[in-house]
Amino acid sequence: MSHRPARCIALSLGLLVATPASAQFGDFGDSRDVVRVTVYPARNAVEPGGELRIAIIIDHQPKWHTHTNDPIVPPELGDPEDYIKTAINVQTPAGSPLLAHPELIKWPQPHMTMVNFLSEPVEYGVFSERAIAYLPVVVRRDAKPGVASLTVKATYQACDDKVCLGPVRDQSFAITINIVAPGQASPEAGIDQAIFADFPEHVFVHLDRGPEPDDASASTAYSIGYVIGGIVSAVVGIVGVFVLVKILRR
Repeated sequence: MSHRPARCIALSLGLLVATPASAQFGDFGDSRDVVRVTVYPARNAVEPGGELRIAIIIDHQPKWHTHTNDPIVPPELGDPEDYIKTAINVQTPAGSPLLAHPELIKWPQPHMTMVNFLSEPVEYGVFSERAIAYLPVVVRRDAKPGVASLTVKATYQACDDKVCLGPVRDQSFAITINIVAPGQASPEAGIDQAIFADFPEHVFVHLDRGPEPDDASASTAYSIGYVIGGIVSAVVGIVGVFVLVKILRR
């Protein structure tokens, strides 16, 4: 351990098929020894055009904390570049029906604690105990039934009041979601409110969910074509009558 936040790369992989993806405390020699990350989708079956809430749960062992997503480092704590902020990135395969919005993540509120990394103790805002970040995801309207996936990557660094452990960068969690026919999605009533009660529901209101399904587009195109065809037929008929009248008058 170092008396200043150390920098190192540490990767681990968590897999999920319709259950939370969770890392475990262990003997890794870095921040994973005292921090456990769980990526928890609220539902495992979502219909086209539907909404998916994902919680990224960061559990800390007692007396340990992580830097926030936007750490405000007092001058007494040295160079802010030495502090590894908590970050969440999302990857989806090309053509995925899942549209993730990491730019709209709701981060937990920092807790103020006293730390003494360099000299005199100073108050510093951190994530501690259980901290939950919320990631909004929507499903494209034209999604076909089947399995869809995304990967959540978490970066963080754990410290106590005096020392920091090596950071973990891009710890990966693979999430698998079932895209189902309308009316077959997991019920909203079954969402775990102990985890998702603070999810910002308003973020879903203006999110783009892509175009309507091809069959609906085709139906619309057919209807428009039918109307245009009827108009054209009517015009042709009127012109024909006009021509016929002229012929009869000769």
